[in-house]
Amino acid sequence: MSMKKSAPVWLLRISAAAAAFSLVTEFGFNLSASTLDILHAVDFVVVAVFLMVQTANLTIESDWRSRLKRCWLEAFLITLLLIYSIWHSMLAARLSLNRNYVEFAQTYLVLKMVLGAFRANQRITASPKRPAVILVGSFLLLIVIGTGLISMPRCQTQPWSIMDALFTSTSAVCVTGLSVRDIGTSLTGRGQGVLLGLIQIGGLGLVTFAMAITYLQQGAFNLQQKAMMRELLSAQAISNLGRVLARVLIITFVVELLGAALLFHARDDLPFSSRLWWAIFHSVSAFCNAGFALSRDSLMPDARSPGILLPIAFLITLGGIGFPVILDFLRIEVTSLSMFRRWNWKLGALPRGPVASLRLHTKLAVVTSGVLLVAGTVLFMLSEHHHSLSGQSFTDRLLCSFFQSVTARTAGFNSVDMGALQVPTLLLIMVLMVIGASPASTGGGVKTTSVAVLWLTVRSMMRMRESVEAYGRSVPRSGVNSAVAVIALYGGTTIVTTALLAATHPSLRFIDVLFESISALSTVGLSTGVTAKLNDSGKIILCVAMLVGRVGPLAIIWTLLARPPSLRYEYPQEEVVIS
Repeated sequence: MSMKKSAPVWLLRISAAAAAFSLVTEFGFNLSASTLDILHAVDFVVVAVFLMVQTANLTIESDWRSRLKRCWLEAFLITLLLIYSIWHSMLAARLSLNRNYVEFAQTYLVLKMVLGAFRANQRITASPKRPAVILVGSFLLLIVIGTGLISMPRCQTQPWSIMDALFTSTSAVCVTGLSVRDIGTSLTGRGQGVLLGLIQIGGLGLVTFAMAITYLQQGAFNLQQKAMMRELLSAQAISNLGRVLARVLIITFVVELLGAALLFHARDDLPFSSRLWWAIFHSVSAFCNAGFALSRDSLMPDARSPGILLPIAFLITLGGIGFPVILDFLRIEVTSLSMFRRWNWKLGALPRGPVASLRLHTKLAVVTSGVLLVAGTVLFMLSEHHHSLSGQSFTDRLLCSFFQSVTARTAGFNSVDMGALQVPTLLLIMVLMVIGASPASTGGGVKTTSVAVLWLTVRSMMRMRESVEAYGRSVPRSGVNSAVAVIALYGGTTIVTTALLAATHPSLRFIDVLFESISALSTVGLSTGVTAKLNDSGKIILCVAMLVGRVGPLAIIWTLLARPPSLRYEYPQEEVVIS
């Protein structure tokens, strides 16, 4: 009896393995006509097995309605396949039927395989493992898959080494943007598509996509999944996580679509297909704060094109501000901009009007981001006024300085030659890279709220106040400790990364090595030209740095070490001399 029950499972697994081999082989390798015929025959057999097993499960099971409710996606795909087959049997010739049938079958198999992979996530997220372990594991898995896909011949215009593929895959998954190759010329359209997929999934997180499929199928999360999603999305409550997750995905795709439309309208010097792909690629890369561009010189050729730089800056800002901030703003009813004129923007002051209902996290993230944006723009313009910006009009200097202030925080696009910048400018950019974006965003760095909490802590000490306060609220001691820990761990990781990189590349300038290390750890992607000079040791060092920067030092520690339970006692206090 058990053998009969297990047979369909084994048939599905064998069929899925055959389908994976067929799809990957046809996608990434140049095959002869005879080999393609064999693979297409395999596709027919695999689809037939899927149809027989799924139909048998629906007809044999007594409670077929319950199974249909659980597996409605599979039933929907099977119905589409049957309708498609009957339609072409009546209207199309046999040769056309076979070819179209194969194409539809391949699409079906891809969806089925993705669905099966995400369904396996239900067992993983239901386990008692820490969310940090699953998060790190998902990034590592995605990096390995991306490395294999980029290494396929049909994804490359010229042969790549496995190390270059690994470095590029890690940079894409960690939305960094550092690259040892010119992706615009060394990757084919298929390869660029793979890279864009890695950027999109890496920006939002593989676990986020998996949990979305889980929620779509189950209609709810179990307790372990709720705890994980609460940590990943930085949500305060766990009752409406499904809606929060849906809004995150909707916001992502709507904003990326809007950005692609703006970029498509601005880029009128390319053919339609190239123009459309350029707009989509840069829109996704900008919103995910990846910084990958299809030009060897990034956006330097468009340095005086506000129609391109401003939409990309807009996408970077929205992607870096964090989903909790965006959702918080969508929660309040904004009828006019007068509410912002009634807000005392001084850090720590009490707000008035509708803004008072915003969360403290939102206020700190917005104010800190605004201060950094304005300060970065002014200081960059002053530092490079007689250097990289010389000979430009005031409008062009302002546009370039504004864009670099935005992108230096975590995106990695550049509209000026980074190798020609002055040392004070490089130090300014490094400070912006260290601070980075806001929590629960697609960006990196120590995060704006950590810096804000650190400044508020110093201000409280200067005022001889015991609690850390801002906008009529007190910051919990745990929040202060987390901010200090994140900044301290980031500093220590930067020292280690810089030391290793300097030891393996003694011919490079120290400031260039430090700049590259911070860029990798903050997942920014800006470079003064060091990336192209890295040997294999340097590439491995930066791969580890990018992964640590994307996941976060604290998450890495919780992955390697068991998180101890909270202690409900404390030792007697004793003074320590600090200064």
